[in-house]
Amino acid sequence: MKRAGTAAAKRRRRGWAVAATVVALIGVAFWLWPMAGPTMTGAGTPRVGVDRTEIDLGRLPFERPVRATFTLTNLGDAPLTLAGSPPVRAVEGC
Repeated sequence: MKRAGTAAAKRRRRGWAVAATVVALIGVAFWLWPMAGPTMTGAGTPRVGVDRTEIDLGRLPFERPVRATFTLTNLGDAPLTLAGSPPVRAVEGC
């Protein structure tokens, strides 16, 4: 009977040891997480710059098509990717 009790105690200790190891590994992972960002890879951060924020076209009839050009530049130190071409709408009175 004594052997059965020691085997169960060993299993409990082994369970606690495994749990403590898992918790320690998770703690180390969270501690190292901020270091795995762009600073370690040298990727940098893209930053978009616009040459102007508004264009005054004067008084125009409503829904008349117009064309305006904005120049976008990458001010960051990583490649800048623009996904698609979003439509721009003007609201009357803006």
